[in-house]
Amino acid sequence: MTKQKKSQTKKLLIIGLVLILLAGSIALYFKRRSDNQKRLQQAINQTEETVNLVPATDEEKQASEDNKKNLPDNTETPDTTPGVKQATVTITSLDTNPVRARVDGVVEDTDSGCTATFSKGSEVFSVSSASVANVSHTLCAVRPDRTLASGSWQVVVSYKSNSAEGTSAPQTITVP
Repeated sequence: MTKQKKSQTKKLLIIGLVLILLAGSIALYFKRRSDNQKRLQQAINQTEETVNLVPATDEEKQASEDNKKNLPDNTETPDTTPGVKQATVTITSLDTNPVRARVDGVVEDTDSGCTATFSKGSEVFSVSSASVANVSHTLCAVRPDRTLASGSWQVVVSYKSNSAEGTSAPQTITVP
């Protein structure tokens, strides 16, 4: 074999290896993306409860207003565990099917890192769900494990993992 044929054979082998590596990288990217979408959909579908959309009574509206006065003032900087990063949690969709939130500055999957707390009058309950890492943030989708009675509900989403924690500002959802 001539020196020129050996050189061409090496070039073709190198090009072939580069193409195989590139194809493998692309396949892994799409598999990871598909797995993340599946995990997020599973988190969204973890409960199949329906939401009661009957308008609130005057009594329920008054109870909600009274509850607002009892909620903590979130204008202070929250205390965090030493060595744990303070995450910024923002509610992005206030539909109870599910409540969605974004955790900026944190990119990690957890089994139960997202918790939504629903409160109306003296009724308070929390539901936890998995979080799903995205490219630059973490997504939460939490569905109430019971039907919300009509009226105004305060919703707060919190995130906690070994490396980060944070709580959203409270938001109100009105169930008719």
